[in-house]
Amino acid sequence: MALSTGVFVSEDGKHKLTVTSVNVNNGTFEGTFTALDTPVGDITYDATVGFNGGWDYLQGQLSLAVRVTCRHRPSNWGYVIFDSWVGCSSNNPSKILMSGARAYTNTAGVREVFSFDNVTFTRQ
Repeated sequence: MALSTGVFVSEDGKHKLTVTSVNVNNGTFEGTFTALDTPVGDITYDATVGFNGGWDYLQGQLSLAVRVTCRHRPSNWGYVIFDSWVGCSSNNPSKILMSGARAYTNTAGVREVFSFDNVTFTRQ
C-alpha cells in the first residue's frame, strides 16, 4: 500500500488537500490544495498554477512523509503567494499530520509570512 487518492481536510476546515492521482514509481502525486484564508481570499492551487506533491514511505511501508508546494501569481503580476506544507502519517492514511508556511507579497509593498503548526488533515 501507499498514498492513495482522496480528499483530506484540515481540522479547522480552512485547508483541503485533494489527491487525484499517485505515481508509485517516482513518489509524486497530482491534485489540488485549497486555502480559504489567504490575503487574497480563497485560492485553489492546481497544476496550472504551480501545484507539486511528493511522498515516500519507510522500509516495510509502515509510515510515509508527504510534501506539497504551491504558488500563484495572477496574469497582471500584482502579487505572488506560496504555500509549502510537509507532513507524515501511517501508510495509506486516514489522517496526515502537517505543518505549513505561506509567503505573500504584492506590488504595494505588502510582505506577509504565515505559519501553521501541527495541523491534522482527515480523509473525507
